[in-house]
Amino acid sequence: MKARSVRILALVVLFGLTVSCPRLSAQGKELAAIKARAESGDSTSQCLLGVAFALGHGGPADTEQALRWLRLSAGKENPAALYALGIMHDIGQGVPASKAEADRCFQAIYAGHPSFAVFPVHQVLCEFPVRGSYSSELMAWVFRAAELGRAEAKFDLAYMYWRGVGVPQDAAEALKWYRDAAEQGHVLSQLELGERLSLGHPPFKVLMDKAEGEKWLLRAASKNVLACATLAAFYRDSVLPCADREAEAYVYYSLVAKSDRPEGIRDQDYFEWLAQVELLESRLRLSPGRLQIAQKKIAQLWKEMEAAKSAK
Repeated sequence: MKARSVRILALVVLFGLTVSCPRLSAQGKELAAIKARAESGDSTSQCLLGVAFALGHGGPADTEQALRWLRLSAGKENPAALYALGIMHDIGQGVPASKAEADRCFQAIYAGHPSFAVFPVHQVLCEFPVRGSYSSELMAWVFRAAELGRAEAKFDLAYMYWRGVGVPQDAAEALKWYRDAAEQGHVLSQLELGERLSLGHPPFKVLMDKAEGEKWLLRAASKNVLACATLAAFYRDSVLPCADREAEAYVYYSLVAKSDRPEGIRDQDYFEWLAQVELLESRLRLSPGRLQIAQKKIAQLWKEMEAAKSAK
C-alpha cells in the first residue's frame, strides 16, 4: 500500500471507525450497507465510503467519489473526514496540493468539534499505544494545529508532554503549552496549569509556583465548576495560602453547590463537595462575622459567573 494510502487509512483507526477497509473489500454487502447509510445522510458512513473510494476497496479507486463523500461528511464537522481531506490537500492526492487548504481542514477539526475538550486527542493516543505509525500521524496533526494557534491542540500537547504520551516527558514544555492555551482563555488549560503549578507533582517540584497556580485557578473558577471545587480543596487543605482557609473553602464549595452538576463527576465526589458546604458553614456560624463576609463574597462571585455565562 502506498504511503499516502496508509495515511488515509490511519484515520479510520484513530477516530474509532470500527469497520476496517480490508473487510469492506471482502464483504460487498457491508459496503452496500454503508453506502445506503451514507446516502441517507449519516456522516460516519459518508466518511467510510469516501475512504473506501480513496483506497479502491470494493472496486477501482475513485478520487472524485472519495472527495465527494468526504466533503459531505466534513460539511457535518466529522473530524475523521476533515482529517482525511487535510491529508489529501497536504499531499495533493486528487486535488492541487495546498498547505493553506490543509491547514483550514486541520483547524476545523478543533473548531467544529468542541467535544474534544471532553475527549481530547491525547486520549486517542493512549487508547492505541501499540500503533506507532498511527500515533505519529496524529501527533503531527496535533503539532500542526497547535502551531496554527488552536488552543485545544495546545492543551492536548501539554497533556502529552506532561505524561510522556507520544513524546518524551518534559514538564517545562508541558507548562509552556498550558500557558499558551490558558492565555487564549482555554478554561481547561487554566485549570490544569493552576493545579500543576500549585502542587508541582513529583518529580517536578522545581516547577511549583503557588502564586501563579492560584491566579490561573481563580481565572478558571469564574467559568468552571471543577475549578471551584479544586480551589476549595486547595484552600481547605492549605495547599494554597490564605488568611481564612475555612471561609475561602466554604465560598468555593458553595459556588459548586449553586451550579449545575458537571457531567462525568462521580456521586462520591459530588456529594462530598455538598457535604463540605454544610460542615464549613456550621463552623463559620461560630464566628458570624466570618460567615457574613463569606456569604457576601459568594453573592458577588455568583453574580460574576452568571454575567460571564450571559456574555457567551
